[in-house]
Amino acid sequence: MKTKILLYLRLGGSALVLATVLCLVVSGIGWLAGWRTAIQFSDALSNVGSIVVVLGLLSLASGLRMRGGARVPNRRTDGDINRSAGAGMWTAEAIRGYNPLILLAMTGIVLIGVSLLIGN
Repeated sequence: MKTKILLYLRLGGSALVLATVLCLVVSGIGWLAGWRTAIQFSDALSNVGSIVVVLGLLSLASGLRMRGGARVPNRRTDGDINRSAGAGMWTAEAIRGYNPLILLAMTGIVLIGVSLLIGN
């Protein structure tokens, strides 16, 4: 339980760091492009946030295809593995597959939230 909490806290921290870096990049591009209104920055952050969320969804789709689909996360034979160990391996692999989606979705949501705060 503690390890899952730490994993999600680490993902949340990584999402905030990535969102901060993307905000700085968008702000730098806006400054160089001569943007002067908050609406311009807000629109750009909203667009970047949307793109990041779509990239997360694409990473999930490609990950499922590489693993063989949602129902078959890997192609290992069960052999000596009992059912509980097999279920644990399946769960761990599924969580690992969702990590990029969670990270990018959280980052996109933070960017869209910042754009809403700036735009109003």
